[in-house]
Amino acid sequence: GSFPGGLVHRTDRGEPSVFSTGRIMLGLVVAYDQTSDAEFLQTAAGAARWLCDDLNEPAGIWLSVDHPAFQPSHLTVVCWAMLEVWQRTREARIRDQAMRALQIIAGRRLPNGAVDDWGLHADRPAITDTIADTLRGMWECGRILGDGGRQYIDVASQAAALLRELLGRTILRWV
Repeated sequence: GSFPGGLVHRTDRGEPSVFSTGRIMLGLVVAYDQTSDAEFLQTAAGAARWLCDDLNEPAGIWLSVDHPAFQPSHLTVVCWAMLEVWQRTREARIRDQAMRALQIIAGRRLPNGAVDDWGLHADRPAITDTIADTLRGMWECGRILGDGGRQYIDVASQAAALLRELLGRTILRWV
């Protein structure tokens, strides 16, 4: 059910990539929505089940992570993909496992609004790509969950407000 990673993620060994699997699932869901071809949804659901099986139950993190030293927060996009599949299949386990991982990541919100571990490496600055993935995944999960997902939209909104403030300060220094 998994997909291998891209150029950076262990493709020479053909190992599965949690992040790439989530991203591909998003494409499969769109393909299903556009064509109504059940094979797209079946493939996405198979990938979601693999993600469910790979999630460590007590810790709420994936075992086959692309960054073995830690679980990056930008994996909220994987939670988003799982919830997109759940929305169409109503397989409770897919929702439950996505929520388990999402709650772990949402718990990383720092007092200033940032999200810990939203970079590619632990204890290093994040890049805009992984920050955007973290916030987009959090926001989309909240959207899918409706009233029950408000806390995830709040995490994304607070982090976005912090980034806006920091960017505003930076631009003022250049003017």
